[in-house]
Amino acid sequence: MKSTSARAGFRRKAAPKSAGASGSKMHPNEVKRLAIEAKDAYRLQLSLGNIEDGLSEDDWRRKEVLDCVGKAGLSACSSADFDKLFAHFLLLSGKDADAFSKLVQPSDEHRRLAFRILEAINTHQTLASADPETLAADRKAHQAAIAAGGGPIGIGYLVSIVRAKAQKPRLTLGEEPAETLARCLTVRKLEEISWTILNRISTREGRADADRRAPGKARAKALQTLRKAAAAQAEDEAGGIPPRHLADC
Repeated sequence: MKSTSARAGFRRKAAPKSAGASGSKMHPNEVKRLAIEAKDAYRLQLSLGNIEDGLSEDDWRRKEVLDCVGKAGLSACSSADFDKLFAHFLLLSGKDADAFSKLVQPSDEHRRLAFRILEAINTHQTLASADPETLAADRKAHQAAIAAGGGPIGIGYLVSIVRAKAQKPRLTLGEEPAETLARCLTVRKLEEISWTILNRISTREGRADADRRAPGKARAKALQTLRKAAAAQAEDEAGGIPPRHLADC
């Protein structure tokens, strides 16, 4: 008796081929970039004597891909594997700095804190330059306090703090300060900078919550950072170093 498990003329649809990981299949341009970088890496490693005799470039590349992402060659990889593989071959071709930049990506928390810091400064500066007649009584009082205190806190003050935290006295923030902050600093340091900036702004605006935003030891560290930043800013001004908008992480 014939089996009834399948009808005549019916063919089971083949399962779609997988790239071997979540994400779409690697784009040809990504494969090309990886192959070029792998070629440079192969040449360097061969010159250093790190490749066994007789191992071809193609076989070596497949071996490195397997070691890096656990897949049998670039054709088995997805776009999700690109950054890790690219950084891997950059390292093997002696481009450590480029590899580090590719591997270290800021998280959403890094970016959230960076935008919070910049937004606080922007809001503070907007208040300082607003038409007093358009402000409510309390905000008008804060504006007057800013003027009496010597003007609003600026981006130069933030640069001084970031330089102190990153221990890079000539660090600049570049054209995308939020992204630079997110890449250059840990979440903890961004939190401390946020507390320092908010406290400084509150003090300049004469607010009642000034100097009470950061609890315990974190508050003490924030205050210490504030003092260091003020000293660094004074040193910059004395040495003729302009508080440039921020670049070099």
